[in-house]
Amino acid sequence: MRAKQELLKTILFDAVDVLTNNDAAFWLSAGTLLGFVRDGGLIEWEDDIDIDTWKKDNDLRCKKKLAADFKKLGYKTYFTDSHLNIRKAGEAAGPYLDINFHERVGDEAVLFRFVPRRKFATITKKLLWSLYDINNLRWQKSNLKDFVAVLIITLPAFLFHLLPTFLRQKVLTKAAKIRNTSFFTDCSMRFPTEFVDELKCITFFGHDMLIPKNPEGYLEHKYGPTWREPNRNWDTSTQDRSIVGNNVAHSETIASKSVIAECSNSS
Repeated sequence: MRAKQELLKTILFDAVDVLTNNDAAFWLSAGTLLGFVRDGGLIEWEDDIDIDTWKKDNDLRCKKKLAADFKKLGYKTYFTDSHLNIRKAGEAAGPYLDINFHERVGDEAVLFRFVPRRKFATITKKLLWSLYDINNLRWQKSNLKDFVAVLIITLPAFLFHLLPTFLRQKVLTKAAKIRNTSFFTDCSMRFPTEFVDELKCITFFGHDMLIPKNPEGYLEHKYGPTWREPNRNWDTSTQDRSIVGNNVAHSETIASKSVIAECSNSS
């Protein structure tokens, strides 16, 4: 347990350095923020670190630069339109860090996540992931049994990555709109931008980091009024109140609990 927490702290400190060197505005979020506010450290049973940031206009170029910087430090990465995953190279499982890229939509910060409803949508989503990052192809091949589907994803992805970055960004921006169709269920995470329009600096394990100015308000929005009570059986897919469908205000947008259950592992 101690070794895992030490590795999580190392990954966190490296991520803070990389993001700072890339002039990215970021803040601790989700379970990492909860651990700091409630427990004064990392939650004992957590296996990951969560950091939030804003999605930029040149999103693809920014993620490629971040991924390259993490690779220099001995990490392997993959990224999609909404997050960048980092873990130590050579480890298939174990502690990892997610950088979540939010977009401003009115007065909300939105982490777009969509769950496919049909096989066509599943293949489309996996193709989009591979178009963002060629590293996703290894993940796709290990999870797709349909050889035809693998070909549909692999060949276009390799050809697409031959294009200049700026052109790929334009294509991906337009292609992402396919998620707003009946083929997908919206499982996006949303919270008021007022929580992060102003950030405050705190010291976490001897390092300066940023968190929402009103962390308690953010945590209640995400975890509910009982957020101060430890819950080892917490289920993001059904209990996270920031996910469309779990929050009463958005309950009509989700068709069934079986769909909601897929949201926790979707991007």
